Amino acid sequence: MRTRTNLNFGEDTSSGIRVLSALYQAGNVNVFYEDREKGEEFCRLLTLEGYKADLLEAGKGDFKKSGFTVALGGEKACFAAKRLAKGRYAFFPDFVFPELFMPYNGVFAEFCFIDTSIFRPSSEKAALNCFACVAAIFTEALAVYYKDKGGIFKDKALEGLLLGTKKVLFGNEDREEYVRSCLRLVALTAERLKDRSVASFTVSETARRLGGGTENYLNAAYYFHRLLILFTKWNFRDMLIPAEKLVPEVVTDARPRYGEKDLLLTREELKNIFAKVGFRFGGAAKKEITKAFSEAVNADNPLFAEIYNRGIPEGIIGYG
Repeated sequence: MRTRTNLNFGEDTSSGIRVLSALYQAGNVNVFYEDREKGEEFCRLLTLEGYKADLLEAGKGDFKKSGFTVALGGEKACFAAKRLAKGRYAFFPDFVFPELFMPYNGVFAEFCFIDTSIFRPSSEKAALNCFACVAAIFTEALAVYYKDKGGIFKDKALEGLLLGTKKVLFGNEDREEYVRSCLRLVALTAERLKDRSVASFTVSETARRLGGGTENYLNAAYYFHRLLILFTKWNFRDMLIPAEKLVPEVVTDARPRYGEKDLLLTREELKNIFAKVGFRFGGAAKKEITKAFSEAVNADNPLFAEIYNRGIPEGIIGYG
């Protein structure tokens, strides 16, 4: 069984189809699409290579076709392929997010093909999408790493990945290698979190419940990092009413953490990093994000679950 999703880069869709042909030489290809025109063109190219292509609109129900399944587009198409594929599947995304590199029911995508004609250094949209993807996985992984603080071991592999993502977030990555560096770090970090028994990402799920897209991934990443900063700075034990509906199987940790920074960004660093990409976190969005967090939180990320169980998100809605 595949243990990870291969990450491939190429100049256009035809390059990705060549990657597909190395794995699956003939037969039916099911194509989940979001943009019909792009889906039809993709199927035309598949047909020229000898495949029988079936075009399927993402989100339009189940299907019973066997063969290789491809997702063409963003979150909607990629999650449809993950959940409905009858066999092997792959991604041709035009929007990147951490779950591209996570399995569904234990099955990883064969590959994720990054079209460098879309994800190019000169594209502000693509660069911002990559930044948001890195920021989201960084915050998710930081909570997993930080939960170990004061324990009997340190996850040095995860620590190394967090240091690498900080380099990207601080703007210290080469322009021409930016997209590749971002996505390789996201892939490796997602795989490491999977090894740590994290099956779903609270940050990403919160972003999707806000409507998805780059801006909401930035909103969620910023919000959760602020939660982590506040959680380590303030002693909330006697200040807040616990959440009404608690996440089960998460025990409040009595070990002191307050005042320790470790790999956390400072409040000023966080603001400055996000300001570089033109992002401003709006106070009016806090209630919406808090609600989305309450719907997304689960025991996969125990530190976020602990923060939620203590009632901290509701308690700081009015805080800057």
